[in-house]
Amino acid sequence: MADIQAAVTGISYLREFTKWVQGLRADADVLTRTNEAQQKVGEVYDKLQELRAENLQLLETNRNLAERLRDADDWSSRRRHYQLVQSSGGAHVLQHDGQDGVAVHHACPACAEKRLLMPLQDVMLKNGIFRCPECKVGYPVERPSHRPNPQVSRGGGSWMSR
Repeated sequence: MADIQAAVTGISYLREFTKWVQGLRADADVLTRTNEAQQKVGEVYDKLQELRAENLQLLETNRNLAERLRDADDWSSRRRHYQLVQSSGGAHVLQHDGQDGVAVHHACPACAEKRLLMPLQDVMLKNGIFRCPECKVGYPVERPSHRPNPQVSRGGGSWMSR
């Protein structure tokens, strides 16, 4: 990029110099050659400007591709810790391997297709359903158990009356 800018600057000086020489000489032959030289310098200058614009466009494309590659690498490094498993409740879910200081957990396979790793949340029911907080899909991750369903108050007074 600096080389192109230096060439543009050099050509600009050369263009100005040919104009100066043209002003000094009134001789027809010198004037003709100076005009030809000025025309060629102008063509080179125009081509350098085209190359400069193309170079800027290529730099921008390169930056965008590098960013996309970085994002893909980040996703791959996160995704490699998850394996598709069949849980004890029968659902096919992603299971984290427990490495990198992260607890073993299950993630939504549907959201993983959208590049989201959403840990499934236990809804605390006997049927062992875990729900994705993003897409709201429920997965039978655990076998149905004998744990009691959470008690829901049905209006027998307020908590302050206890």
